[in-house]
Amino acid sequence: MKAGRLEEFWNTRPVRKIVLSDVEISFDCSSRIADYRARTLLSKEPGTIRWLDRLSPDDVLYDVGANVGTYSIYAAKVRGAQCYAIEPDGRNFALLCSNVMLNGLSGRVIPYCLGALDHTGLSILFARNREAGSSGHSVGESLDEALNPVEPDFRQGVFSMRLEDFASSYNVAAPTFIKIDVDGLEHLVVSGLGKLLDDPRLRGINIELSDQIDQHRDLRRDLQKAGFHEDVELGFVHRNGYSRNIFFAR
Repeated sequence: MKAGRLEEFWNTRPVRKIVLSDVEISFDCSSRIADYRARTLLSKEPGTIRWLDRLSPDDVLYDVGANVGTYSIYAAKVRGAQCYAIEPDGRNFALLCSNVMLNGLSGRVIPYCLGALDHTGLSILFARNREAGSSGHSVGESLDEALNPVEPDFRQGVFSMRLEDFASSYNVAAPTFIKIDVDGLEHLVVSGLGKLLDDPRLRGINIELSDQIDQHRDLRRDLQKAGFHEDVELGFVHRNGYSRNIFFAR
């Protein structure tokens, strides 16, 4: 492709604009899945949107498994919150960064190409789909959402951190809200919270769990023992009928 045509191609990458009241949000829709995420911003997880609407400019959101950043962008642009968007997949991370720039949110949404686990160090991301914006990946082990071994399509080197280390080692603000969606390994992310889980500044957790996974059932009980109660008004079951988003409030 000639240089002029290549420049024209990059300048005409598809962007979807969504107008919410007096706020306009733009999303880089360079893949079908990324466009789907933009189109279904308000309808895919209505409970999550209602949860995000509780945020204020004084809040700090950790979006763990941020994908292309649809919810981080919403939280920052509509609610004015400070967001740390954590996404290990390089293809998703590229669109996440593009979305931050498209919306003029540099510094308000800070993307980190990291995994979040119960330990800190080098690891491997096992991807199960080659299209940017896809999900179903895992870090550390190649597992599906039910924690069964699967053969990945792609392996990517990634640095993973305990979120407690993430917050303390790099002078990142402590979270007041955390959204965790990492396709089965949510219990490892929460294990890595350490003392953050006891910090009274942490008021809400939005987490995707399955009653069919032993570790998830244990995690649900552990969060209740840690002083969180379930906000049943916001909870919802995903279309797959397998997992559900559960909202915990202190």
